[in-house]
Amino acid sequence: MANTTESRPEGLWLRAVAVFAAAFAYLRWLQFQTAIIPGFDGYYHIKFAELLPSLGFVREFKWAAHSVWATHFADKEILFHVFLVPFTWFGDLAVGAKYATVLLGAAAVTSFYLVLSLNRLRFPLVWTLLLCGSGGYFLYRIALPRPQLVSIILLLWSVHLILNRRRVALAAVTVVYSLSYTAFHLPLALALIVSAYLFLTERELDWKTPLTILGATVLGMLVNPYFPNNVWLFWVQNFAVPWMAVGSRADLNMAVELGALSTRTFLLSHLSVVLPYLLAIYLSLARPRRVDTKTRILFVISTFFLLMTFMIRRFLEYSVPITLWFLAAFYTEQLAGFDLRAALARAGRRRRWTVAAVVTLVVLLGSLQVRTWHHVMPNFGPGPPMRQEAALYLKEHTDPDELVFTCDWDDTPELFFFNDRNRYPVILDPSFMYYRDPELWREWFEVARGGFAGRTYDILARDYRFGVCTWDFEDLKRIVEKDPRMEIVHDDGGAWVFRIDRENPEITLDQFLELAPDP
Repeated sequence: MANTTESRPEGLWLRAVAVFAAAFAYLRWLQFQTAIIPGFDGYYHIKFAELLPSLGFVREFKWAAHSVWATHFADKEILFHVFLVPFTWFGDLAVGAKYATVLLGAAAVTSFYLVLSLNRLRFPLVWTLLLCGSGGYFLYRIALPRPQLVSIILLLWSVHLILNRRRVALAAVTVVYSLSYTAFHLPLALALIVSAYLFLTERELDWKTPLTILGATVLGMLVNPYFPNNVWLFWVQNFAVPWMAVGSRADLNMAVELGALSTRTFLLSHLSVVLPYLLAIYLSLARPRRVDTKTRILFVISTFFLLMTFMIRRFLEYSVPITLWFLAAFYTEQLAGFDLRAALARAGRRRRWTVAAVVTLVVLLGSLQVRTWHHVMPNFGPGPPMRQEAALYLKEHTDPDELVFTCDWDDTPELFFFNDRNRYPVILDPSFMYYRDPELWREWFEVARGGFAGRTYDILARDYRFGVCTWDFEDLKRIVEKDPRMEIVHDDGGAWVFRIDRENPEITLDQFLELAPDP
């Protein structure tokens, strides 16, 4: 593979510090548009980091009572949580989570700038500005206090090291990856894709790179303090549950991020990627030329991530930077022999054209930034958090370690954040509850949606005295309001808490028949 060693431009690290400072300032401004933690998962991550020093490497996570976590827990993002621990000392966990997110987001942007610069690609700052203006969904993803930020950083460096065959450094990054995020198998998948491509196109068999990554991945899993639970949970999450869900057609009610991204949304929201990509296609047809092996490999990798993005939208957090990286490489080759300084000197004699070109570039980049900012801002609405008051009510009126019913998996991170006194059916991924007991999962799922009508009380009374749901579970709320054995004891508009009276189970037949949800 040609050009397998990267080079370090003069003054690179000083420029990288400037990029980091600018990205940090911008992301900090965005993050503190609201006092709440954006998204759901961040509440769990920062709370777990706060508890980590006292918990240690526990293998039973009592707060997720009906999940496999209860008996076979493994922290899939152990290094991410260790990183978060100092940010729990801020006195305000939300503020600490925000600063940790800003730091990692700025590191991701700077990593993108660095890999472009180290590979001697032209105009890395322009491509970095395009990255920051590449749509509200991408910007929102790097503003979430979640371990995918670490994954973006490590993936960029993994691709860089694969391209340049820096196998020792690649092994070190892979070990860190396997301890930081559940998608640590991505570098191995990319190495296999690259090796297959090189064999098919150049008859070059690179078995050392995939083998290096595989060995480092195994090492990382073995040194994980949760071994062997981490291996078992990886199998459950990535293979066992999807297979079971396909076979039973169970709707695991996962996050929207696992759904498909519409073509319209992708095209209109990511113009900074789409427009240069379309121009690259035109230039390839108008001025066909054989591009460097690295550029072709980047095209293959970016195509893989683009295809995955069209099926699962969360892959956009990888496809955007990787595709822009490919475009930077492509245009670097297209502009081979072009001397920007000489062109500016010639244009200096035609000042009006120079000014017009600069103004056009500034307006284009600025409009992309404004468009991205406009799309992302609705995700940073004012507080307080939707479930805060409900969590505090439960904290005051329940017993220690009491199991509380929740209507959805995404309620529990915030409840856990404000109230670790109670236990909940499941935290985060509902697939771990489904794997432990599919029938119990189906029962929980149907109760939350009002599917059992008059039988709801009998099912809930087995295990619960209290339950909490958000405003959108209207069918269950109507059942609770009609059933004299249950009572809504707190309702702040965002979430409502109900109590189940185990001491007074009497109900008339007419009252029972009235409990069916309204059509």
